[in-house]
Amino acid sequence: MNALVKAANLPLAQASEPQQYLTFMLHGEVSAIGILHISEVLAILGQGRRRSLGRGRRLSRMALIDTPARTETPPVAAAPVEIKKIQIIKDLHLLNTRTLFTWAALSIAPLAAWAGDSIQTDRPDFVESSNTVGAGVFQLETSVGWSRDKSAGVIISELSTPTLLRYGISSNWEVRLETNGWMHQTTDDPAAPPKSRESGYADYSLGVKWHQTDGDDKTGAPSVGWLFHLDMPGGADAFSTSKVRPSVRGVAEWELPDDFSLGVMGGLSYGANDAGGRYWAPILGVVLGKSFSDKLRGFIEFTGEEFRRKEDGGSALALDTGVAYLVTDDVQVDMVFSHGLNRYTPDYTLGFGLSIRFN
Repeated sequence: MNALVKAANLPLAQASEPQQYLTFMLHGEVSAIGILHISEVLAILGQGRRRSLGRGRRLSRMALIDTPARTETPPVAAAPVEIKKIQIIKDLHLLNTRTLFTWAALSIAPLAAWAGDSIQTDRPDFVESSNTVGAGVFQLETSVGWSRDKSAGVIISELSTPTLLRYGISSNWEVRLETNGWMHQTTDDPAAPPKSRESGYADYSLGVKWHQTDGDDKTGAPSVGWLFHLDMPGGADAFSTSKVRPSVRGVAEWELPDDFSLGVMGGLSYGANDAGGRYWAPILGVVLGKSFSDKLRGFIEFTGEEFRRKEDGGSALALDTGVAYLVTDDVQVDMVFSHGLNRYTPDYTLGFGLSIRFN
């Protein structure tokens, strides 16, 4: 940088006479690193120093600025100026490839950091992420799920298309639209053949998420987020409840050693049973995650979607496991398998998901 300072200290008025001068521009802006008589540069090239000055091409641009032609007048004695010019030429030789690569690395670093900011999804695990998508970002998280349950000889299988749409309205707030999508249910009761089938759309949920705080590895403080949802009626009769069902959930996430992570989600919902009665139900989920690489992660978790009384439909409890893979920074694919822990939860659930971020 000393060479640049020395060059910047050379006023235009002290140059020999007006003529063509060489100016370097770095990153689109004129950098006053020196004003050299073009004949002096050509002289240097003629003395076999092309290799040293050739490194100057690694700057963003090199431009020639035209000025009026030189008037034939006796040269002005300016020994100190000539010394400065010679020093500039020598210092330009020190502007080698290593220095320029360093400048380039410093310029590109912010872009590299941005590129490493990969998509963060709320799927495939039950415990939501504490993070939001970011201001102005739209994110689609969709999947195809299949479940099977057998109780008292009756087999119920169900196909669904769970989908979540997320849009960031600020750096720590997002709005959300969630639904189980289109559904198809088959009931096989040997005591009442034939099989019955129902198809249609599920209810939908409107909500917001607030990212309260980032985690701190030094203090062990978790990353914290909050979700506020209203489940709205509007689906087909077979898959809908006639009541609005509010819920609130809080999420805390910790980064653990050896690329492990821990997430805990607790909450409360105000639901409605098939008879139209209302109830309060706690929500709980605990997930242990493991990153196997920058692109692949897996998890196991316990899910308590709702802890309900028997007359309200019983508690929905399950053990889940799955993996997620980053195809690009903006695209994720995943798979999840769930095993029900009681007779109120489907025996098996299998899902395959796709998530896409639109910046």
